[in-house]
Amino acid sequence: NVDIAEELGEVHNAPSLQHLTELELVQQFVGQAIEQAVQHRLTEQGKVWNEQWADDVRAYVQARMSWILGEMVVKGALDFDTTIKELWNDRAKRGTEVFSYPISQIIQRPVGPYKISFASGRTEYRRCVSAVQATQLSTIPPPFDPQKSFNYYLEQEGPLRRLLDLIIDGKHIAIDVNKNPLMEYHMLIIPEPEKNLPQIFVAEALNAMFAVRKLSKSGRLKIGFNAWGGAASFNNLH
Repeated sequence: NVDIAEELGEVHNAPSLQHLTELELVQQFVGQAIEQAVQHRLTEQGKVWNEQWADDVRAYVQARMSWILGEMVVKGALDFDTTIKELWNDRAKRGTEVFSYPISQIIQRPVGPYKISFASGRTEYRRCVSAVQATQLSTIPPPFDPQKSFNYYLEQEGPLRRLLDLIIDGKHIAIDVNKNPLMEYHMLIIPEPEKNLPQIFVAEALNAMFAVRKLSKSGRLKIGFNAWGGAASFNNLH
């Protein structure tokens, strides 16, 4: 709420609060609340807050933020489209810390009624994809490889890959950035990632697509599926 932010800015002499978005306010307050709770617990235990504790708390907050924001989106406290765009833009500012190439390499040009994207950074990625596709002699994916899963890369590369963790009707749906984006806001919907499902269009995929589509109020959200043997490069359901 902007009014609350302005009041806080006046009380704490922090006018920068007035310029924070709703999402930024939530992230700030969640981080500070968790930090204060940990400091209080440490004081009760006779322990001293130090830089190591501060680093651990920041890492914990960063890892949990996608779940906290996801719950707020599902409950309607945050708008899905606005939240996704703002989180994606935050990752875009971090450049190759998150993506394989700078987002500035994506050039869009109007061609008649269409907008065409040129992503020169995907050249190396496409070579890798072509190599994978050359081995796809069947439309049936090979046995699942845990070291080639979104869970594995999330663990290896850190929580910035993950935008939201949603629980809808008891099912977990993760939304990650696409590390090799074709356009702005290119993301991945990962149905029930803990199940390590292969890239086969099953009920989990269809349900996740409808669930995410219902969250969005935008007519511009498009969802697609590349089957194994049909341009898919990653054997983990997305």
